Amino acid sequence: MVIGQKIVRAGNKQVFLPSHLVTMVRPKSNTPPNLATFRVPLTFNKFDLRDYLLNAYNVETAGIRSHVVAQPLEKPDPSDPAANSGRVRRPRSIKYMIAELAKPFVWPAEPASDAAWQHPGGMKDAMKRQEKLQAMQKRVQKTGNMPLRDELPISAEDRSLKEQARRLLREGGWDNRRTADPKFEKAGGR
Repeated sequence: MVIGQKIVRAGNKQVFLPSHLVTMVRPKSNTPPNLATFRVPLTFNKFDLRDYLLNAYNVETAGIRSHVVAQPLEKPDPSDPAANSGRVRRPRSIKYMIAELAKPFVWPAEPASDAAWQHPGGMKDAMKRQEKLQAMQKRVQKTGNMPLRDELPISAEDRSLKEQARRLLREGGWDNRRTADPKFEKAGGR
């Protein structure tokens, strides 16, 4: 060991099912690319984040700063009958850590439109289905009569699934084009 050399030991605590949530936050426009901001649990410390980045993502850090942001006070809604006697409460604080990365990281550009994330008619169809479901629930509450499954109209998805099942039965069945282990074929496969 050379005198004056800094000893940095990386933690080797193995965590297979983490009980914490670490979220990388998109930086502001004037943040340099070698700084990354993370939202972490209040119990997290600098060594935990350093070890997490190193062991999970193989990302080295030169330094880490942390700060806790107190949330604003919440006043209960006076019209809400469930409000607990008008007490003011402060939500749990949020802890952020800013890691100085050894190699810079640049976020990808934000998409110009969210059309790629939308299914054709997705939200409108979901709203229509929700309205139909609510109307049926109101009808059941008024009449007290729950319709049987055979009395409900067959949806397009159910028709499509039924047609696929008929086609599979006609054509002979499904095959994944892989040869099975011989011991499974003897047991009743083919």
